Amino acid sequence: MEGPIITVESPDACTSLAFSSNKDNFVVAGFQDGTVRSYILPNQRVYRAIRPLGTEVSSLKFDPRKASDTSSTSKQNVWIACGKQILLFDIDGDRLVMDRKDVSEVVSPVMAIDDDNVLNQIAVSNSRITYTCDSGEVGVYDLILKTSDLMKTSHSNIANCAVFVPSRPSEGTAPSSCGTTSLSPPFVLSLSISPSGCIAASTADGRIWIGREGSKLFRSEGKKKRRKWEGLRHTDPTLAREFDIASGPIVAVEFITEFVIAALTLSGSVKIMRLAPSFSLQACEESISTIWEGSTHEIRKTNALALGPRSNVEGIMKNAEYWLAVGGVGDRGQGYIEIWTIPARFFQSLEVHPST
Repeated sequence: MEGPIITVESPDACTSLAFSSNKDNFVVAGFQDGTVRSYILPNQRVYRAIRPLGTEVSSLKFDPRKASDTSSTSKQNVWIACGKQILLFDIDGDRLVMDRKDVSEVVSPVMAIDDDNVLNQIAVSNSRITYTCDSGEVGVYDLILKTSDLMKTSHSNIANCAVFVPSRPSEGTAPSSCGTTSLSPPFVLSLSISPSGCIAASTADGRIWIGREGSKLFRSEGKKKRRKWEGLRHTDPTLAREFDIASGPIVAVEFITEFVIAALTLSGSVKIMRLAPSFSLQACEESISTIWEGSTHEIRKTNALALGPRSNVEGIMKNAEYWLAVGGVGDRGQGYIEIWTIPARFFQSLEVHPST
């Protein structure tokens, strides 16, 4: 297993990570003590910081509205979930150190009235923020109308993760558990949806479920686009399958391309795996294979995984590499961010059409 090339230490555990989509080498990290720090890699010095926001940063996401607005490319607006609020900051502004008075927007979403009920994960589209809560509720905040509503159905336990379908920004999913009973409860810990609509879900008992029935790439020839996304269907075993990947919890899974995913275990093992165009009904190794593997050195319990393109100072991809960052906590309670560079050849999709 390959070890990290960059290690950043912090006083408290790193709980969330995100790379900018329109500023290369730019990564933002949230921490258990409520602070937020940004870095321009490979520099390990803090670039911008936000003082403690009062409670743990449970999730952060770059605002896609600014990423797609060419007139605002200088801004790096980040939505930060902490406690019962979602805050918007420009993490690339003039101030080196910010606090709550520098917030651009404050969202106090509708949620159950309970002192212990806090936000978990958020997902952001051009018009909405989806959020999950400890109470099991899933809600949606409308960025245009400035209104918040809870979904009619909720989970009986913690609602952990939520994602939007890239090609359908008004649709998303936020499951809580799946599968059968085992020593590690099969709670869904992470979700990722590819640009075409494939879904990957990782569980606390070391499994990854891949569903392709909502992907336009795997739609039968001549079949029209359905009114609703059907990514959670599993009627065709060649398009939806469960894989045993690890012996313990998989805390994060991320699509890199339609046929390549990254997965992170709680203990710090990182895998990049290639998916076959069609899943075999028998051998697992014919459907998924590991093409790169790494392991954290200082982190003993991982919390977050993020990937982003690596560029040199002239803004040109250096050897077509990518950053892979893992955040978590060490033996003595201190936080760490460990970072690798991954050659782009590992991310290249199979040159095979799914129907062949």
